[in-house]
Amino acid sequence: MVAHYLLFAARRNGRSDTYPTFISATAVLNIMVVFLYWRLYFIDPALVNGDNTPVWFQEYYLHLIGPAIILIEALFISRAFDQMLRGMGVTVALSVAFVVWTEGLVGPFNETPVGSVTSGLTYPFLNDMDMGGRMNFYATTIVTALVFYLICRTVAWGMRKLRG
Repeated sequence: MVAHYLLFAARRNGRSDTYPTFISATAVLNIMVVFLYWRLYFIDPALVNGDNTPVWFQEYYLHLIGPAIILIEALFISRAFDQMLRGMGVTVALSVAFVVWTEGLVGPFNETPVGSVTSGLTYPFLNDMDMGGRMNFYATTIVTALVFYLICRTVAWGMRKLRG
């Protein structure tokens, strides 16, 4: 939502600067959301939704359409992947912020969803992992996000070369 607002505000005010590092990081993290959500969903929807099934259009917007819009913006309109190191840094910073938010605020102050190890974390499957398992999951996810960043950067570079 923040990325959409920044893009809208910049364009409304006639500025060409569209916060490329934030937009590229947001695009990559959205790819991660799509990748992880649907991968777990097809194993068992309860891993990501628990006992709650979201309305179909909400599920598709949050986990497919919204991320696609940001990715299209980042690759085709904003050329957001031009500042690779800064973008990767923002990607890692946002990922670490999510871990701190989830482990430090969300989990301790919520009682549901309940898992076999803990409760209150954002996705039901996280509550079935001990702290070491969750840290391993978070680290693997951050590394995967950086790989996706490099893939997006390569695609953006290739598109620029094709356009001349």
